[in-house]
Amino acid sequence: MARMLQTPLLSILSLTKLRLYPRRKWCGSNIPWFHVVSPMTSNSVIGPKLTNSHTDSSNLNGVPLTDYEVDSFLSDTLHMKNTYHGLMQDRLTFLNEVLKRFKLSMPGNNLTAISFCTNENLGEDEEAILQQLKQDILSLHGGQCYWFGLFLHALLRRLGYDAQLVGAGDRVYDAMFDMHPAIIVRDLSYDGSLHLIESSPTYPIFEIIPLAFDKRQCVYSLSNGKQKFIKGGKGIVKYCQKIERGGLPRSSLSEVIEEDGNLWEVYVTYRYNTVRSVSHFVELVYFFRSAPRLGAFFHKNLLINGFSRGNWVTIVNRQVTVTGVDGIQIDTWKVSSMDKMPHVVVKYFPQYPLKFVEKCITHIENSRLYMQ
Repeated sequence: MARMLQTPLLSILSLTKLRLYPRRKWCGSNIPWFHVVSPMTSNSVIGPKLTNSHTDSSNLNGVPLTDYEVDSFLSDTLHMKNTYHGLMQDRLTFLNEVLKRFKLSMPGNNLTAISFCTNENLGEDEEAILQQLKQDILSLHGGQCYWFGLFLHALLRRLGYDAQLVGAGDRVYDAMFDMHPAIIVRDLSYDGSLHLIESSPTYPIFEIIPLAFDKRQCVYSLSNGKQKFIKGGKGIVKYCQKIERGGLPRSSLSEVIEEDGNLWEVYVTYRYNTVRSVSHFVELVYFFRSAPRLGAFFHKNLLINGFSRGNWVTIVNRQVTVTGVDGIQIDTWKVSSMDKMPHVVVKYFPQYPLKFVEKCITHIENSRLYMQ
């Protein structure tokens, strides 16, 4: 029997990490409207045992995956060869390859969430929701952060990794902590080791992050600019992006860290030693469907971000931006009308049927009329 959702929903849902960032000009070093803090300088090593107070023992894996689905996903979708040989030979290298291919294959978007919300045949129990999330991933339709986190968590557990869901959040957009799913993998490099996985393709982090560092992990130079992970308090690690000259933080609510003579905006704060159950995140997905007005922004805008034709493509309503893997913008333009957007979407993301995109855009336009 399918288990019904039971835990009360406590907050307004922030469903995606696809954001509209305001463009502002650089105003110099004295910026009074956001708070600048310094990173911790403790030399202690991250890596306490995870607490299991939120573990749901009745549904550890979450998304139901058969042996055939696992094999097919790795070989046919991710195009990985000799998968189990690689898994047995070097579990760390294999996991990095899975994450990279997974994020390059899946677009982050709100189309699947809109389809989920308008599907009258979809049941309201946890099993039905997990089945739908699985089909969205297997069909390369992608989704939002919950889609990626829940599916990848289940896949890794089926492959024998000690993977657990933990909570994370963006203070600018999330109404409360633990609204964004992340994954911790235990005992990967050695007994007691912890590695962090950010599964959402919206963040260009294509490798797992070892959490045994003193102050910061390293600086990446990928499509969204330079990035680093900085240690916070106990059980806290923060994913940051560098604020380049000519730009400012996304909001006056942003947390900004001064480090190495540069300013770094915190995008995600991870609570890596607090395990969250599968049900916790499934209920947040269900909330999007049951209370659409509280997530109105994601019903009223077209949001897609993914890898296509060797480049990173971002679509925000009628604005299309193509960025190279080196982080250099190749082109950006505004499509003349929303009526033309279904063909633009299918051009870059052909896994979506044209009628599917047309239906979602009709929903977006109707939402703009009725969700004032």
